[in-house]
Amino acid sequence: MLELFIYFILIFFIILFVCHKRLIYSLLVILLFIICICIFTKPSSSTITFLNVGQGDSLIFQTKNQETVMVDTGGTENSTEENYQISKHHIMSTLKSKGVNTIDYLIITHPHADHMAELPYLAKHLKIKKLMIYLASYPPNKLFRIEQICHSNHIQLIDASRINTINLNSSTIHFFHTYIPTSNDKNEQSVILLIDYLKYKILLMGDATKNNENILIQKYNLPKIDILKVGHHGSKTSSSEQFLNIIRPSISIISSGKHNKYPLPNEETIEKLKSFNSKIYNTQNDGEITIDLDRDLKISFK
Repeated sequence: MLELFIYFILIFFIILFVCHKRLIYSLLVILLFIICICIFTKPSSSTITFLNVGQGDSLIFQTKNQETVMVDTGGTENSTEENYQISKHHIMSTLKSKGVNTIDYLIITHPHADHMAELPYLAKHLKIKKLMIYLASYPPNKLFRIEQICHSNHIQLIDASRINTINLNSSTIHFFHTYIPTSNDKNEQSVILLIDYLKYKILLMGDATKNNENILIQKYNLPKIDILKVGHHGSKTSSSEQFLNIIRPSISIISSGKHNKYPLPNEETIEKLKSFNSKIYNTQNDGEITIDLDRDLKISFK
C-alpha cells in the first residue's frame, strides 16, 4: 500500500507539471518514478516460492543479489503453443511481481510433462541463461526438441550429471546424483537438489522414489532439512520412514492439484510427515507458497 501511495503521488505531480508546462520538473519526477520502480522491485531478502501450477512442480529460488534459479516449469500433456495457461496465468505473473525477467539457471528434474511442458513458452518470454537436465533420461525426440529450443533462444544446455554444485553469491546448490538409468520409471531419474543458504537447508526431491532415497542415504551425508519439497507430489512411492527419520524436515511442501486423478497427496505420506512434527503445506489448498529465508522462514500465501 505504501508503494502504491508513493506511485499515486508521483503520477499526480507528473500530471500537474505537464499541465503547467513545467517540462524540467516533469522530467525530474519521471526520473524519480523510474528510480522508485527499480528500488521497489529489487528483492530485499532471499526467498523460495513454490508456484501454484496445479498437478505439477515449479519453484523459484531468488536471492537478494538478484540471482534467480527456477526448478521445473509445470505443465500438462495438452500444453501447446496456443494454450500455455500455467505460464500465462501463474508463472509469468509471479515473476513480474518479483521483478524477474531473467532466469540464471533453469533446472528440469525429469522429462514428465507436469515438470517441463511449459518450457517452450518460458524460453520465448524470458531470458534463460542456462538449462540443466539429466540428458540420459530423455528420449531422442524429446532431447532434440529441447536442443532446438535452446539453440533458438540462446540457452546453454548442460548435463546435470556432470555438475556437482552451483555457487551463487550467498548460497550453494548441490546436485545429488542418485539416478537409476536402467529404470523404466523416469521418476527414478530425477535430479535431486540441496540448496544451502546461510543456516538453512532446502531439499528438492523432484519425483524421486524410495529407491532413489536409499541411494541418497548410502551415498551422501544428509543434514537435517529445514524445508523439504516432498517427492512425487506426496505419493506413497516416495518419503520412506527411514529417509524422513534422517532428514526430519521442519517444513514440508507438497505441490499438487485440486481434485487430481491419482489422488495425491497420499494419506500415508501425510501421516508419516506429521509423525516427525513437520509443518505441512500443499499448493492445492494453500496456493502459491513463499518462504522468506532472511526472516526466520516467514511463510506467505497467494
